Amino acid sequence: ERQIIRGFGINATIMPSGKSLPWEQLFSLNGTNALGLSILRIGMREDGSHRDVPSGWETAKTLGARIIGSCWSAPAEWKDNGSTTGGGHLLPSRYTDWATRIADYANQNGLYAMSIGNETDFASCSPSQGRPCNPPLTDEYESMVYTGKELAAFAKVAGPIFDQRAPNTKMIAPEASLWIHVWSNLSPTNKANGGYDSSDPLGCKCFSNEITAAAAATCDPKCTEDGYDYGHWLAKDPAAWAAFDILGVHEYESQ
Repeated sequence: ERQIIRGFGINATIMPSGKSLPWEQLFSLNGTNALGLSILRIGMREDGSHRDVPSGWETAKTLGARIIGSCWSAPAEWKDNGSTTGGGHLLPSRYTDWATRIADYANQNGLYAMSIGNETDFASCSPSQGRPCNPPLTDEYESMVYTGKELAAFAKVAGPIFDQRAPNTKMIAPEASLWIHVWSNLSPTNKANGGYDSSDPLGCKCFSNEITAAAAATCDPKCTEDGYDYGHWLAKDPAAWAAFDILGVHEYESQ
């Protein structure tokens, strides 16, 4: 009853260079094939430039769409793993630098909302890159992880920077890949049906498709202070909770 649906949209990043989209068909109600979408998602690279965003994306804005953005990884030298792929954590000494870069991208492109991290609970992994991988991980692309404690600390830094440098843009957090990671340290599983446990880059080692006390008791004790549980970490810190505007989450984990 209390949830307002603002619209439906499409992701438009990681597209081949020079490609475009049928903007009028996507973002209007003109014609028999029109979809009437109202949200467009674009992406930012670690250097603050577009992440393979299609040409003419601004057309969606002229057609009334809200434009939102995400960022995948900070520069390699700003992370503890020295790479833009394979997860890795943002160095605390670079919180201000990274938040500033994100806010500047949002402001320069007139975004309605901007996420401070795409899939904060996911570390890309590919055996071809020599990283230890377990199914269903298959691909190596830009990624960066946060613990709940780290995300709350980063949000508190990013909030005032957004207020100053991108005052008209709403801040999105945590944009986790899994809803269950927003409210627990548990990861989903499909092992009972011959599938896999979901990826667990923070090593909490507890798997369940429901949040129960019994399931939570199986988590590695270190995750009490260094796990996911983004929603609770943000909610228990008034400054972190006040810093962001939209609670973002994905829900397309294959397990």
